[in-house]
Amino acid sequence: MDEVEEIKRKIDIVDLISQYLTMRKAGANYKALCPFHREKTPSFMVSPEKQIFRCFGCFTKDMDVLTNKGFQPIEHIKKNDLVFTDKARFKKVLVKFKRSYKGKIIKLKTRQSNEPICLTPDHKVFLIKTVNCKQQGRSTRLCQVRCRQNCPTKYFKAYNIEKVPIAKARIGDYLLYPIDHKIDNLNEVKIYDHQTYINNRVGKSGFVARPLPEEVKVDSDFLKFLGYWIAEGSVYPRGIRFSLGSHEKDFAQEICRISNKIFGLNASIYSREDRSGLEISISNIHLTNIVVKFCGKGAQNKKIPDFCLKLPIKKQKIILEAIFKGDGTTTRSQKHSRAGRKSIRTISKCLSHQIKDILLRMRYSPVIGYSSAHTDIKGVNHKESWDISWMPHPRSHYSDFLKIGKLEYWLLPIKEFNYNLFSGQVYNLMVEDDNSYVVKNFAVGNCGESGDIFSFVMKMEGLEFVEALKMLADRAGVILKTSHKTKQQYQTEKDTKSRSYKINLLSAAVYHKILLEHSSADRARTYLKKRGLIQKTIKDFLIGYAPEKPILDSFLKKRGFSDQEIKQAGSPERFKNRIIFPINDVMGNAVGFTGRALLDDQQPKYLNTSETQIFHKSRILYGLDKAKTGIKLEKQSIIVEGQMDVVLSHQAGVTNVVASSGTALTTEHLLILGRYSNNISLAFDADSAGSQAAKKSIQIAFVNDLNPRVISMPGNFKDVGEIVEKDVKIWQEASKKSVPALDWIISSQFSAFSDQQMTGQDKKEIAKEILPIIKIISDKV
Repeated sequence: MDEVEEIKRKIDIVDLISQYLTMRKAGANYKALCPFHREKTPSFMVSPEKQIFRCFGCFTKDMDVLTNKGFQPIEHIKKNDLVFTDKARFKKVLVKFKRSYKGKIIKLKTRQSNEPICLTPDHKVFLIKTVNCKQQGRSTRLCQVRCRQNCPTKYFKAYNIEKVPIAKARIGDYLLYPIDHKIDNLNEVKIYDHQTYINNRVGKSGFVARPLPEEVKVDSDFLKFLGYWIAEGSVYPRGIRFSLGSHEKDFAQEICRISNKIFGLNASIYSREDRSGLEISISNIHLTNIVVKFCGKGAQNKKIPDFCLKLPIKKQKIILEAIFKGDGTTTRSQKHSRAGRKSIRTISKCLSHQIKDILLRMRYSPVIGYSSAHTDIKGVNHKESWDISWMPHPRSHYSDFLKIGKLEYWLLPIKEFNYNLFSGQVYNLMVEDDNSYVVKNFAVGNCGESGDIFSFVMKMEGLEFVEALKMLADRAGVILKTSHKTKQQYQTEKDTKSRSYKINLLSAAVYHKILLEHSSADRARTYLKKRGLIQKTIKDFLIGYAPEKPILDSFLKKRGFSDQEIKQAGSPERFKNRIIFPINDVMGNAVGFTGRALLDDQQPKYLNTSETQIFHKSRILYGLDKAKTGIKLEKQSIIVEGQMDVVLSHQAGVTNVVASSGTALTTEHLLILGRYSNNISLAFDADSAGSQAAKKSIQIAFVNDLNPRVISMPGNFKDVGEIVEKDVKIWQEASKKSVPALDWIISSQFSAFSDQQMTGQDKKEIAKEILPIIKIISDKV
């Protein structure tokens, strides 16, 4: 048996960490103050179910995270989504955390954006602790690289990036926003698929729209056209239109020229009936589909096409200037410092962030003014909006830029910093490698501490992996071999396990498909129907059928798995003419199979996967991945003898039921169940073998300080499956009528003498059975 896995199985992470930290229950998990960084509110979470720990601060919902598909609310982020990190690259989300939180929340704004961001005080951020200017009259200014004052002390030279809890930040400190400078130039882009659009017809007359060129050059005219449409465009049933002011005739002529040059389409210019402006319309349904595909539909969904954001900065500047020409304004203030400030107002959140990013690549420092949705004093409803402004030739501002190697950051000073009380759900992400991500206008990071019992001991005690292995082996009573695995070897084993999981999952899917659809499974379907299984249950448990003809090995080899990998996974091909029950571990990974014989002369009746790197019968409980929630709700687990008993019980609504997989109950089985509830009820078959198995299991439970109980089979029923087939309600009631195990043992021993007077010898025989069990109970009372 693998030493690492054996130690992890024998040492519960909650018990281990409790010796170092004071932990409190938090739903299904435990929480404590993180030992790896100073904090006042607990952000250190321990999962008894997953046997891992994790330290993390959190955001409230609706906080936008930058992904490869634009900004998304943090509660909508999923595992494997790509998020932008502090290293200016996209990385996968490994886990999304969610927890209930009641306490203080920090609400902050920066000088460059008045849009508030709410996070827990322990959430870590990347920041620079700034120093204020020491010159008279400039006490609110920050000492920064771009300052032209001739000061003898350059405080900014001592600045460095720190990763600290946001509670340690103060007004004026710089938050960091990584700038994406990656370039992927395109000279041409495919805009039109003739096969897709050839059948598009417009109007009742059946008019066929004129085909467009399949590709266009990504030149200044095409970029201007996109920018003009983002700023002034809208769609109507037969095409697109641009709405301009009555004084913008030259602008209208330019749109007509570009439309004809790029698409070969003539545009029409109309004066509005109220003479308040001009409209330029282009009738072509294909062009409508193109602009909607690239730039979105409706003002709230307008965006710059993704490929444009990777173009050289000169081309990005063209599309920005086109948007500004259609929808921008320039400040004409008497104040010298404000005159010439440009701004673009939009109700598209996505577009506001895209404009900001283009400006940053041009090394302009934008200011984002945010207005929430509201109704003004005249009763007019206003949607939430963003006003992005910048100075083409900046004179002075609080923000700055910082370049470190190939990375460049926009530095935003904190302007407001307030504490508020909050109660509700909060969220955080665990991200591959960088362990950071960008939210709205700055990058955040977690404490980064996470792992299993080995990781915890290594960090707390300052040990190497082999030293931690020896320490925990002594605690678990595991004798190590003379040759110890290195951490690299352990990682190689994890990779091998991952391949075995994939093989078993594919095998289960193939068997399941055969059962549902193939004619060779007629007999299996008949048997399952006779036992009372419905289609939903069969699909939920992925029950399958292994035919006589071997097909699985060739199927797996075609998908890149070798003979050795298939053998390491347990050789699923060994099952023939059997109903297949996939066996999952507690996390839902397929680790093995049980095959139930269909033919009368088939032996053995039940065939199990051999022991493998991922399948250990003494530690796997069939159905636990589906039963763990029911166990927590009912505060007890029910153990039955066979897979069919488990499946039928879950179908009957009794979902806290599990079974061992081809072996008697072991200490490991019961300790695993003890993580979810100390109350364990045995519902074994009503025969002598079932009775003996129950007694052995009860003794193991008592030795391990668990609370065993017994559910007796009502009436003349043999097992749980037979009860459910007869009457679901009988099992639903019986499952709630367990008795303490010791009472059951005493009662069963005395029942043999109920019809006759007991002799002294009879009493000795009873005592011989009962007293050894009483002796092993740790509770002296």
